[in-house]
Amino acid sequence: MALLVLGMIPFGNTCFVWTASKAAFSVQLQMENKNMAKKTGRMAAGTKKKLKARAVRGSKSIKVSSVRYRSSNKEVVSVNQNGVVRAKAAGTAKITVKVKTGQGSKTAWMKIRVGKSETNQDQAQDKESAGEGKMKITAGDTVFYASFADNSSAEALKEMLADGPLTIHMSDYGDMEKVGPIGSRLPRNDETITTGPGDLILYQGNSLVIYYDTNTWDFTRIGKIEGVTRQELLAAFGRGDVTVTLSL
Repeated sequence: MALLVLGMIPFGNTCFVWTASKAAFSVQLQMENKNMAKKTGRMAAGTKKKLKARAVRGSKSIKVSSVRYRSSNKEVVSVNQNGVVRAKAAGTAKITVKVKTGQGSKTAWMKIRVGKSETNQDQAQDKESAGEGKMKITAGDTVFYASFADNSSAEALKEMLADGPLTIHMSDYGDMEKVGPIGSRLPRNDETITTGPGDLILYQGNSLVIYYDTNTWDFTRIGKIEGVTRQELLAAFGRGDVTVTLSL
């Protein structure tokens, strides 16, 4: 504790010193009852947490008369006067906390870094897992994932794609498929196949066919888009010519 000299009053040969105590205190911030030793906290968009402020001197708490919270960017993080912090969008915002006690007022602050929402993170992880070990087929803004067949033709295509994406210009044929040259020749493993929506066929060793309807012929199966319908494939590839990119 320090003494602050406010004035001197002379009285004869004696001088009375008028003083007042100036007590120093600090502000501690707690997020969900956890002391924020660091000046930066992390949250996921769409979540909320409780921020508390304590006034302390040494190891003792001081009675707080009021606390006010303010966010530097309410589009990223908002905070109400009860200290409820809501993470709204990816980014960084500074939370300023003004604490008032009977011994004066002090301000503390911390930064909140907001990442993607937990739902979006889960969806991204699910999407990544869904495509693991599979062929990615991109047409415009639409992406399909196809499993590889268990034969030397599929292995050869996989080796091609390991060197980089393959772009194929495809056209309609017979109102049941899209077909286009792959620019290389792959080993054939022909067998009699009745196709269905999503079947990927190697035709004559040098063309890729994506079926959206049935056909029976001697083909080499090279992969399959599981669980897709004719309507979904037509919506993605459309009528007429389309450019499709294959990648791992």
